[in-house]
Amino acid sequence: MKKLLFIPIALVVILLAAIFILPSLVPTSVYKDRISDTVSESLGRDIIIDGDIDLSVFPTLQAKATRVTISNPDGFMGSDSPFAQMGELRAKVKLFPLLSKRVEIDEFILVKPSINLVKTKDGSVNWAFGKPDEKAEAPAAASKDKEFRRNKGFGDVDAALGAFSIIDGTVSYDDAQAGQSHALTAVNISVSLPALTQAVNAKGDMIVDGTPMDIALMLDTPDGFMSGRAAPFTLAVNSEVAIVSVKGEFSQSEALAFTASVSADVPSVQALKAVAGQDIPYSQLADSLSFNGHISFGPQGFAVRKSDLTLKGPQVNVVYTGDFSTESGAVFSGNLNASVSDVPALLKAVGQDIAQAAAVTTASITAKVSGTPDAISIQNIDLSAAGQTLTANYTGALDIGETPSINGSFN
Repeated sequence: MKKLLFIPIALVVILLAAIFILPSLVPTSVYKDRISDTVSESLGRDIIIDGDIDLSVFPTLQAKATRVTISNPDGFMGSDSPFAQMGELRAKVKLFPLLSKRVEIDEFILVKPSINLVKTKDGSVNWAFGKPDEKAEAPAAASKDKEFRRNKGFGDVDAALGAFSIIDGTVSYDDAQAGQSHALTAVNISVSLPALTQAVNAKGDMIVDGTPMDIALMLDTPDGFMSGRAAPFTLAVNSEVAIVSVKGEFSQSEALAFTASVSADVPSVQALKAVAGQDIPYSQLADSLSFNGHISFGPQGFAVRKSDLTLKGPQVNVVYTGDFSTESGAVFSGNLNASVSDVPALLKAVGQDIAQAAAVTTASITAKVSGTPDAISIQNIDLSAAGQTLTANYTGALDIGETPSINGSFN
């Protein structure tokens, strides 16, 4: 009987010996080649580890690799640079939770990663991972259903991300199709995910096209979001270009849908335009703008309700309070309060150089506006205009559509 007791004890001793001794007996080249081959096969592209690999097993599975390069897809001609390079990659995974299909990551850190995102003129992108046959099937699947869907049967493997960090990273984005490029530098982000059934928090800072920016994000919970349940979230962006605060909830649905309260303050529209890298219609009219309101989005469209939009510019100040929706066609309804300090300059800025407008220097209007882009109703108009040779006032209504009409008093 005593001899039988030595069997499990011997097994434990052998296991402990394997855990503590084997990593030092197996050459690191074996780790390097095996990891490179496995990851390369999974991602469908070459993974090159030029530096050293350190591996230990107990009490956590720990790995550290230096000078790691991830190549672009085979045949991708959009960039001479690799998809990603990083000075160091560190990972720690707890062993025993793996036995119950639970992944608990103590630490996952990317040190000085450089990621190059490229979109070619024909629409090909270098961030589509997978084996060639998998990627070939993707367009056909996407054509059947282009919308993101949340799956109620989302995974049976739980995960915990103790500390995921990016230290001093850079990200470049080059879109040859749209003729745009952006650069993120000094990217420092930390993510905390105790479990998929708990809130995930991310915060960090970076420089976007030369503009420093702080970001904070919370999602409660990843499991709820992916499974189609209600999932609250918050987002905060703080920079010299814009200060944005969002508090909302992803709705319980299979399709992507949410409602949120949004507050945004843009002190410089021109700076925002430069960071966005694209033209903003009539942006020359505004120096700054602010927005407060409730936004909802879903398969039927989006809606802005109880909004308060204020725009201040060199010739015009505008305040609009009201609603706008595309859920059953574009429909809007609200109150407008605007003042113009230089009417001829404003008309010229929007491409309407009208000689007769020289008689009017300033103007102000309050009105209730509603309708659709094709049929606009303006009610309760109180319009005043003044110049060196003219003072005028109009009160009444104006309908703009197939048959315009005006009804009011002019002095």
